[in-house]
Amino acid sequence: MEKCSTQERLKKLDKIQLSVSGVEYTVNTADVAPEMTLNTYLRDVMNLTGTKRMCLEGGCGSCIVAVEKIVNGLKIVFAVNSCLVSVLSCHGWKIHTVEGIGGPLKGFHEIQTALAHGNGTQCGFCSPGQVMNMYALMEGSEKQLTESTVENSFGGVLCRCTGYRPIVQSFRSLVKKEKDGIKDIEDVSVCTSEDKCKTNCEQTCKKINYYHTFKASKWMKVHTLSDLLDILISAENASYMLVGGNTAKGKVVLASKSYNLKNYTDF
Repeated sequence: MEKCSTQERLKKLDKIQLSVSGVEYTVNTADVAPEMTLNTYLRDVMNLTGTKRMCLEGGCGSCIVAVEKIVNGLKIVFAVNSCLVSVLSCHGWKIHTVEGIGGPLKGFHEIQTALAHGNGTQCGFCSPGQVMNMYALMEGSEKQLTESTVENSFGGVLCRCTGYRPIVQSFRSLVKKEKDGIKDIEDVSVCTSEDKCKTNCEQTCKKINYYHTFKASKWMKVHTLSDLLDILISAENASYMLVGGNTAKGKVVLASKSYNLKNYTDF
């Protein structure tokens, strides 16, 4: 049986299908450069400015949105920094934003209400990220959340106003109270059992390699090291950038130097 090359196994997509707060959208990939982030698309194209824009390198968490996907027939929900996610990576995603989960017209979500009633917001800039981080935590957890889980889940969302205490207290009010309670954020117990703390990383799902073209550049989405190596071999002398989480975007590698590329590979 003849083995197909990675290039032959890549499926060309001319359109990206995604859902934002229950509304289906189609993105023509010929109109979207690889460097356009989900954050930019939400704010500048969809005019959903509740998702904030600040550091643009995954440090502050003000841009967090919740993503819903189906893996092995099961729904999973997780938080992402929208400033680091290329919109070209969002094919098939259901994206939840702070406007979508609640507001003054249709009523506020219990997370939004808890944060407001607990005086967890001051200037308010980080509040959408705090709310969506908690939303992803609550929607994505298969087990009943505890106060310790909440305390341990907000290191990636910065707040310069409140000192975190009213934020975590507000969100702790939504989960099961611990038997002995937690007196302060510094008193969170540290797990010492490797088996108990190990996350379930063994789930696999059907993953499709695909690519998009934009002018003289190409974006490729692959899922295995062997596929990536095949592309690098075939690329020969072409310039390229490897993207894993897109944490190189920003101050580490200046955008003006990193995106004038022929190949742009996400994995």
